[in-house]
Amino acid sequence: MDNLLTTKCILIVQNDSSFSHPLKNGFTEKGLYCDHAENTASALELLDKHYYDLVISDIVLPVMDGIQFMQMAKSKCAHIDFIMIMGQDSPYDAMEILEKGAADILTKPFDLDILWATIYKIDRSRQRVQELLTVIPQEYIDNLDLDQKDNSQDIPTLSVDTSNITNDDLNTNEKLKKVTTVCSQLSQRLTHEINIRKLNALVLQEAKDRLNAHLDNSPLAYIEWDLEFKVVSLNIAAEKLFGYNLCEIKGSHFFDTIASSSDDIKQTRMEKFMMENIAKDGSKRYCQWFNTPLTSSNNQILGIASLIENTSELFKVTKKLSDALKSNKNLFNKLKYEYNIASAILSKVMKQTTQEFSHVKFLRASMEVVCGDLSLAFNKPSGGLYAFIGDFTGHGLSAAIGAVPIVDLLIDMTNQNCSINDILFAMNQKIKDTMPTGKFLAASIMEYSYITGVLKLWNGGNPDIIIVGPEGIKKRFPSNNLPLGVLDSNSLDFTLEEFQTEPYDRVYAYSDGIIETFNEKEEIFGIERFEQVLTELKDPKQSIEEITQAIDTFRGDIEQQDDVTLIELTCIPGTDIEMKDISDDYHNFKGCNVKIKLDSTHLQSMNVSEYLIQIIEQNPLFLPHKESIFVILQELVSNSLDYGLLKLDPKMKKSLEGYEAFFTRRQKALDDLKNGWIHIELEVFPEPDAKKIIIQIEDSGNGFNFHKILTNLEDNVSFSGRGLSLIKSLCHEMHFYDNGNRIRVICKFDDND
Repeated sequence: MDNLLTTKCILIVQNDSSFSHPLKNGFTEKGLYCDHAENTASALELLDKHYYDLVISDIVLPVMDGIQFMQMAKSKCAHIDFIMIMGQDSPYDAMEILEKGAADILTKPFDLDILWATIYKIDRSRQRVQELLTVIPQEYIDNLDLDQKDNSQDIPTLSVDTSNITNDDLNTNEKLKKVTTVCSQLSQRLTHEINIRKLNALVLQEAKDRLNAHLDNSPLAYIEWDLEFKVVSLNIAAEKLFGYNLCEIKGSHFFDTIASSSDDIKQTRMEKFMMENIAKDGSKRYCQWFNTPLTSSNNQILGIASLIENTSELFKVTKKLSDALKSNKNLFNKLKYEYNIASAILSKVMKQTTQEFSHVKFLRASMEVVCGDLSLAFNKPSGGLYAFIGDFTGHGLSAAIGAVPIVDLLIDMTNQNCSINDILFAMNQKIKDTMPTGKFLAASIMEYSYITGVLKLWNGGNPDIIIVGPEGIKKRFPSNNLPLGVLDSNSLDFTLEEFQTEPYDRVYAYSDGIIETFNEKEEIFGIERFEQVLTELKDPKQSIEEITQAIDTFRGDIEQQDDVTLIELTCIPGTDIEMKDISDDYHNFKGCNVKIKLDSTHLQSMNVSEYLIQIIEQNPLFLPHKESIFVILQELVSNSLDYGLLKLDPKMKKSLEGYEAFFTRRQKALDDLKNGWIHIELEVFPEPDAKKIIIQIEDSGNGFNFHKILTNLEDNVSFSGRGLSLIKSLCHEMHFYDNGNRIRVICKFDDND
């Protein structure tokens, strides 16, 4: 069976399984594709679905006999050859069966070798027909018309010279001789022409065999289609890819077999495209298709050749990468969202806490969304200015996480007029207590006196603090200390360095992100280049812009590798610089008179006690007696809020349990407060050797029975009722007005106290 060239797919039509099954197994073992049908109805269904080269059929069959079945089958598939099997009592004789269209007949019983020989004979006959077709000129085939009796005029003839044959002077023998010669010439010409065509056919067959060999050994699947997009042929790779052999799929339409959707192929029939295909077992294949039209010598499209690459694994990997990219994008967006929130919070903190100065400028350029550096400046309540540069370990959010507690601490201690030594001690302790191991803060802090022009500074871990005068660099203060957070607070040296500045000297404190900026040549900006920029500034008013431009120009297209932060302090001694108004809208300072209006929104959203402390500490006139003033204010405001606006019962605080219930109810009442206000007014009247301070508190509540609440402070040992008595003991006078919702106290403080 290895010699069979044209017979690949066989159909057995036989209702005797004892005969058909061994026969089918034998064909399968020889490498042929074989199907079996027990009746003609099943056989016709198989012929509609599959391609067959040969049918072996019994003549005696149910439904219809084998001859009728053969004729019906040939009307559908004229190329199929039939071997008919007949018994001794067959209703048809052998000649009649052959005339009906059978290729051959076998009579039961017969030897299998006879069957193989018969199949081989039919195969060779089919080969000869195909070879004959290859040598017949295409013009003959194109002009062949079976309905015409004489079409010799349309068929090209071979050229033979017969001009020397005449009927006038030749006798019969001579004429016969001449005709014989002409026929001999014609035979020679025909033989030569046939040999030439056979040689060309062999060359074409060899080329075709080589092409088929390449296609069969190609790792890419190959399928040839006709103009109706039905399968003509396919290679081994295509069989493996889709699970069909040629007999199963030949003549089948693309959309009925391996196409999952017709949309893509209809739109890009002659182009490269990617689509999902369905294999025989129903599994999916993601394939890359390369379609090429097959054309004749006159450019007529005969069919389509497709090379198919199985990209299923690539598709899976691509999908995983796409899913991972989508997941990473979602994660990135989430992180970006959180970063933006953190950045907004930090920016708000910095904006709310940083005072604005005409003589202090900042350069802040963060590497990431959130900056890990700090740059702050504050006017001291007692006069002068604090400036601070901080650079936490790392970058971004991990570095900026320590900014809030450090900023809060710096603000609180500045408002309390704490010294640089105390601030540094507290900062170091805060970092040691709250920051994870390995988190340090390179810090530079400066104190500048507007009156004396003296600059005091401490540098721990930051680059040199540089003082630039009209003639160039006047002084450099290198870091003589470790960053904050490295050593215990008691082990740090907080000794300050001092420098007497002159008017319009410029002081620069900055982080290492400036001098460690890299360019594409892997050079660093460096301290020398930075100092050259500082000494060659063209316009002091545009100093920050010029410094920024110099850094950006040096870096070029290289991404920023660190946060860049700088403070420029221009020394203008002789008088305190007036700070821009950044006070809250709901309080107003007018000389020695302070008026504060707190509505329900303020009372719910702010810490009133901390706010009162800030009010007192921001006015130098209150500072010598701030503790007593704060106690009086705190008690008066609490009294108006708790009993005037929230209408709480002071009797609840008679016991410890009631005390806890009081504050629980207080918080709920405060949350539910819709309207209401408290007005506070403080007035300071200087007197010889003393100050008279008048405090008036008024609320929008219904008031309270203050006569019953007043008790002696020394006789009160309960949890409540001490407020008004305490105020009375600290004041010279205390007066209630209206229903108790307005109270006025007068205090006198000796300046020598």
